[in-house]
Amino acid sequence: MDVEGLDTFSAYDAAPALDDGEPLGLGMSLDEAIAERSAAKKPAPRQPKKQGGNASARVFVGNMKYETTWQQLKDHFASAGSVVHARVMENRTGRSQGCGVVEFQSIQDARNAIATLHDSELDGRKLLVREDREDGQKPQQAPQKKKRDRGSDDVVVVGKKLYVGNLNYQTTWQQLKDHFKDCGRVVRADVNRGYGTVEFEKAADAAAAISRKSNTELDGRKINVREDREASKPSQARKRAKSNEGGVTRVGKRVYVGNLKFTTSWQTLKDHFKPVGDVVHAKLIARGCGIVEFETPEDARRAILELNDSELEGRPLQVREDREDRDLK
Repeated sequence: MDVEGLDTFSAYDAAPALDDGEPLGLGMSLDEAIAERSAAKKPAPRQPKKQGGNASARVFVGNMKYETTWQQLKDHFASAGSVVHARVMENRTGRSQGCGVVEFQSIQDARNAIATLHDSELDGRKLLVREDREDGQKPQQAPQKKKRDRGSDDVVVVGKKLYVGNLNYQTTWQQLKDHFKDCGRVVRADVNRGYGTVEFEKAADAAAAISRKSNTELDGRKINVREDREASKPSQARKRAKSNEGGVTRVGKRVYVGNLKFTTSWQTLKDHFKPVGDVVHAKLIARGCGIVEFETPEDARRAILELNDSELEGRPLQVREDREDRDLK
């Protein structure tokens, strides 16, 4: 207790002090106090970072042969540095997706792999090697934008549907589906004369199928695979569709053909368009132009895609949808 006019005093005040003025603890020698203070001021040692969590120490490997194993992948990349882990990516059925990830002990090894092994050959295929951008986790799919087709009540999700061209006319929808099912779950497959569409459950599977299946062989023909562009926009054929009442045929089944040779006959015109679908009628409507009517709007659409700029009797044709609701009879 403090008394006016007297100095307060405690045992703490009587303890010796260090050079910086901080008093020692009671019962401690000077050496013990110095040792304790030094330990308290020394920063704790920093824990080394685990290399496995660093995405830049991993590389993504694409264009692999489906039969390539993780061991072959690891052995191939061992020349670039110390490989910690190699993995071949698989789908839900356990089939290889034709790509993988290799993790190195250091970032420098990963960079060396990109510099020295990109475009190198493994199992007869040139590899694509780049930094793995996913940080070891499965990438989250961005929400797909939905567009409503103005001509129907169906909602079409862009990016899940593919167009497949150059099919054999004898190829069935089941064969087409089987050819693509190792890329992911196929929701639907349809074929027409020489082309078809494949729709996947996931847009990521469709994107993988474009790179993996384009130029592959099906029924003796090398197919071409791309995103189905009609799934992302309203069908003009459907927008312009008219009823068959009064003998007027739906405009969506017809195409206008321009830049014809003046001597081209209707039969020559019809024969030129027969490979893309069932031609119902062909007619020359003026000098140098004509109309071709198909059995279905799909055949007409295919004619526009495949025969625009094709050559007939030495002239490149202009093929587009017929915009006039005319009676060809």
